[in-house]
Amino acid sequence: MASLNFQMSLDNEAPKASSQGQFQPAQPQEAGGLSGLLKRSSHPIAIIFHYLFKSLALLCFFFLNIFSNATITFIIVVIFSAFDFWTVQNITGRLLVGLRWRNRINEDGSEEWIFESLNDKSQSNKIDVYAFWLGLVAAPLTWSILLLAYLLTFDFFWSMVALICLVLTGINMVGYYKCNKDSKQKLSGMLKQGAFMAASQALKV
Repeated sequence: MASLNFQMSLDNEAPKASSQGQFQPAQPQEAGGLSGLLKRSSHPIAIIFHYLFKSLALLCFFFLNIFSNATITFIIVVIFSAFDFWTVQNITGRLLVGLRWRNRINEDGSEEWIFESLNDKSQSNKIDVYAFWLGLVAAPLTWSILLLAYLLTFDFFWSMVALICLVLTGINMVGYYKCNKDSKQKLSGMLKQGAFMAASQALKV
C-alpha cells in the first residue's frame, strides 16, 4: 500500500506532456517595477542619468536649505539643473530617441536651430522613448508649478530659482519638440520622394 501511494505521488509530480507529446517548460515571468523597466531598456544607464540630475535638483531645492543657507542651495540647484540641461541635450536624447538639437549664432547675429535625427527609428525601444519624453515634459511642468506657488506667496528668491530651472528644462523640451517635428517632416519627405521614384520607374517600364 505504501509503495502504491509513493508511485501515485511521483505520477502527480511528473511534468505533464502536451497533446503533441512534448513537454512545455514554464515560461519565465518578466520582472516588474523599475528594475524590470531598466532590464527591458536598450540604454538603462542613459535613463538613469536622464532622471538623476533632475531629481538631485529637486531634492536640493526642497531639503538642502535645512542644512545649509539659501545662497549655497541656490548655487547647487542651478548647477544640477545645468548638468541636466547638458546631459539631456547631448547624450540622453541621442541615445534614447535618436534626436539631438543645438543652437547656433551666425556671424550676422541671427539664431539658427540645428536638428539631427536617425533616419531609421524602427528599432527604437518603447521603454526608452516613453522614459525620455516623460522626464522631458515632467521636469518643466514641476518647476512651473513651483514657480507659480512661490509667486503667490511673494517669495521672490525661490521664485527666481524655480524660474532658472524652468528655463533650462523648458529650452530642452522646446528644442526636442522642434527636433521631433523636423524629423517627422524629413521622414515624410523621404517617403514621398521614394514613392515618386517608384512610380516613375513603373511608368518607364
